Amino acid sequence: DVTKEDVTITYQAEKDMVYNKAYRTVYRVDAGGNKSIVEGKDGEITLDAQGEYNLATEEIFSANENETIAYEIYYVLKDEMGQAVDSTGKTMSFVIDKKVPEMRIQHNVSSSNLPQESVTYQVTVQEDYYKTEESFKFIVRKEAIDGTIDTKEHVFGQNHWQTTQAITFSEEGKYQVKTVAEDKAGNTVTTDILEFIIDKSAPVVTVTETGNGVDGIH
Repeated sequence: DVTKEDVTITYQAEKDMVYNKAYRTVYRVDAGGNKSIVEGKDGEITLDAQGEYNLATEEIFSANENETIAYEIYYVLKDEMGQAVDSTGKTMSFVIDKKVPEMRIQHNVSSSNLPQESVTYQVTVQEDYYKTEESFKFIVRKEAIDGTIDTKEHVFGQNHWQTTQAITFSEEGKYQVKTVAEDKAGNTVTTDILEFIIDKSAPVVTVTETGNGVDGIH
């Protein structure tokens, strides 16, 4: 599972069972799948055999702000004599993700006040844990020449760690565009709004003759 909240693990013995200890090792897993033992999280712990939670058998796992940590815990139950009850052991895995998706924007808008014939808006997002097919979207507000306002969402869902998506605007109008990306843990990033004008119409020049041709154009 993936979460941005701290995770509390409670190791608890079932009532009337003979074991009351566990040997557990906590690993930190990097993006390549390599494991390293978390300092101070390798050794024997005493279990609560009374069916009640207590501090002796609880451990809290966390991550710093703007950090992602994947944990894997392997533990073997032991009896009062220290002998393994289940030699195969058990494994639990989870991810604490407090890092927002990384986002990079590219476009060909030179100035929001200068009309252009078309605009290409491209976004590259890098995130280890995408949420859903709607986790990455462009939000476009368009004001047409006749004053009609239309707001649409263009969804680009991805399930891998990096994606680049682009959208090209060629219809005339005034535009406001921003991008939102949300990861599986609920971390969200939103870009600044980009404003631009699409105008492909040629300018209209009107010539008016004045007077008898002396002061005007004829």
